[in-house]
Amino acid sequence: AAADELAREGRSQRTEPASAPQPPKPAELRPVEPRNAQPAGFSPPAGFTPANDDRQKDYKTLLHGLNRRASSTVYWVIAFISLAWIAGAGGLANLLFGSGIWKIR
Repeated sequence: AAADELAREGRSQRTEPASAPQPPKPAELRPVEPRNAQPAGFSPPAGFTPANDDRQKDYKTLLHGLNRRASSTVYWVIAFISLAWIAGAGGLANLLFGSGIWKIR
């Protein structure tokens, strides 16, 4: 009985014409605001300007920074780290293989 009832309801729903969705009326439309909208009169703090800001006009400072000679300190730091690495590898070899590592011929 339940199956017959469901079948009848299904047939009655199929015979009804499907109504097409109606487009919204102009009165219902409203403008979409962007998600990142900032309030009028908002300006970011002076220290937080974007890196790709085209409004920066200080080209001489930029060119001076690019033409400046690099410091040699980085080379001395790398040389010290390299020597420490070599000394550490020698010490580890001495611990693992004993004094026999120094008698390789």
